[in-house]
This record gives sequence, structure tokens and C-alpha cells, in this order.
Amino acid sequence: MRHPTITTFHKRFYRDGLKIVPKDIGKDLDALALAVWIMDDGSLSKNKIDISTYSFTEKEVQLLQRVFKENFGLIANYYRDRNKGYRMYFKISETKKLISLIKPYIVDCLKYKINLKTP
Repeated sequence: MRHPTITTFHKRFYRDGLKIVPKDIGKDLDALALAVWIMDDGSLSKNKIDISTYSFTEKEVQLLQRVFKENFGLIANYYRDRNKGYRMYFKISETKKLISLIKPYIVDCLKYKINLKTP
């Protein structure tokens, strides 16, 4: 038996068996949701947070960029990572803003994902 809440999420985030970004993702993406996403698919390298968005189209990644800007005032960038797909990242200044936003929600065992290195 499937749980109805999980079924609802599946219908919202999957089309024809593929993961998608719903057009109205902005209404769902708050600081807590962003923290969970970073804890799951984010990483910190050279004081920059990046997020795996490999399964999304370029248009979906651009939608996410707009939502980050509108909802949080964050400027996100992306690049094509070989044949894997697109990967979003935040420059150091934006990473600092992002960390201040999500820090209250990061569980202790994953704080290494927001632990900036001092030069």
C-alpha cells in the first residue's frame, strides 16, 4: 500500500517516469526545503555550494535560478557537467547568503556541507 502523501509528491515531481521541476516550484521552495535539498544533493567545494540538478532540463534549471532570485535574493549559476547534465552552484558571496538562510535547519551530521574554510 502506498502512502497518499508520497503519491501526491510523486505526481507533482514526476511525469512519464521522469523527475521534473513543477512550473510553480516557487510556492514550495522555502528555507527549510532548500536546506533539505542541500543536505541531500548539495556539496561544498572551494567555499561554494553546488547542487546536483542532473536530471533537470536546462529550462528547469533556469526556472530554479529565477525562483532562487525571487524567493531568496540569491544568484545561482549553472554549467553543463560533461554528459551528466546541469549542475547549479553559488559563488562564494552567494554561498555565504545561502548558508545564513539554511543554517538553522542543517542537522549536525551534515554541517560539513556548510562549513566554510578560512584562507
